[in-house]
Amino acid sequence: MARLSIFAATMTLALAAGAASAATLPIIAGTYVRDKYACRDAPFAALRDFDGRSFSGAHSSDCDTFILRRHGSNYTIRTTCKAEGDGTPMQPVTQLQTVQVLSSKRFVVIRSTGDQAAYRLCGPLSRLQH
Repeated sequence: MARLSIFAATMTLALAAGAASAATLPIIAGTYVRDKYACRDAPFAALRDFDGRSFSGAHSSDCDTFILRRHGSNYTIRTTCKAEGDGTPMQPVTQLQTVQVLSSKRFVVIRSTGDQAAYRLCGPLSRLQH
């Protein structure tokens, strides 16, 4: 009987946390670059990796991205990163952003400040991977 109570409590917590789901954005996994840069010569700060489940960048890795809400092609996401770009552990940092999916190879990140940055696919994951 105690096992059943533990299971029920675990399921209740899982359902409560279920408002956020692991990111399954309709974009191709790969390295993306801000629109104003060429893929080959872009600075690391202009690149974002999407591994099919989470975003990471030049200054962040070991990241988890969750979809909080979806409205049409706009996804409100929460990304928490637990390591610097080189893999050095750090205090977790969380960002809330909206991703507007334009196509399977293009998206726009809209920050809470209203700043926007458009990205396009450059190729398979490689440049930011450590």
